[in-house]
Amino acid sequence: MIFVTVGTQLPFDRMVQFVDDACEKGLIDKEVFGQIGVGAVSPMHFPSVDVMLKKEYDQVFHEAEYIISHAGMGTISLAFSLNKRILVIPRLSQYNEVVNDHQSHIADFFEREGYLLAARNAEEFGRKIQQLPSFTPRPREKTVSSIVQAIQNFLSQEHA
Repeated sequence: MIFVTVGTQLPFDRMVQFVDDACEKGLIDKEVFGQIGVGAVSPMHFPSVDVMLKKEYDQVFHEAEYIISHAGMGTISLAFSLNKRILVIPRLSQYNEVVNDHQSHIADFFEREGYLLAARNAEEFGRKIQQLPSFTPRPREKTVSSIVQAIQNFLSQEHA
């Protein structure tokens, strides 16, 4: 099962539409369930709820084979801790989804490091969703030095 989540604070209609369109086109061959927030898009090709209690959310997240999500650090961190394959779509300021493009920077960094897949538009999403089943995320090191190194790498790229 693929769990689609927009996070807990805002709807993300563009992402929900990407997933719904991919389901319609047959690009997704697994069961899909979404937690989509209160937005303007209601998916026609996969079941969803607006919000979930934390206990329900955590259970579905644990049971999911793959995660499709916004590029929020809470969701990304949870996916990493559970060794889930994750495809993120960063919220973008050009669509008034966020005030700055911090999610794009997060997605770029983690994709470049090999930890997740990221897509910014429908065409890219179509390609990446087909790559997700065979994607093998880079193993995560859970040491203080690896965290410090990752932060240093991120900061040096941001200010380069």
